[in-house]
Amino acid sequence: MMDTLIDRLGVQVVHAWGMTEMSPLGTACTLLAKQTAMPQEAQRAVLRKQGHAICGVDMKIVDDGTELPWDGATYGHLLVKGPWVVSGYFRGEGGDVLQADCIGVQHPKWASGPCWWWCAEPAWRSRARICWEWVCKERLPL
Repeated sequence: MMDTLIDRLGVQVVHAWGMTEMSPLGTACTLLAKQTAMPQEAQRAVLRKQGHAICGVDMKIVDDGTELPWDGATYGHLLVKGPWVVSGYFRGEGGDVLQADCIGVQHPKWASGPCWWWCAEPAWRSRARICWEWVCKERLPL
């Protein structure tokens, strides 16, 4: 999609990531000055990434309290802080989902599309499976 927007429509694409709890922006990806001299494919590879934390947002990846390296391969729990990042939920409600994942799946018209699924409390797992079936299998056929 990014290539089509850039090549066919001349749109400048900025890949960003965030969450509602961050109000909502957390990272943005633009080329650094030194990357503008790179070949086009190398630039596009950079632009497809999540980018860097925006000013005012600190992030780290941890596992069992130990900070992990930012090497593009290691994964763990993402901790985010900043002056506009929420510290909790109203009346302690919400935040009960243990994990939410999004994957790109092949789509016959758009090449790929997002597909979400949730691994929540045991009582909600059957509902998460129904969401998976409806969103991923029926709406985004492989």
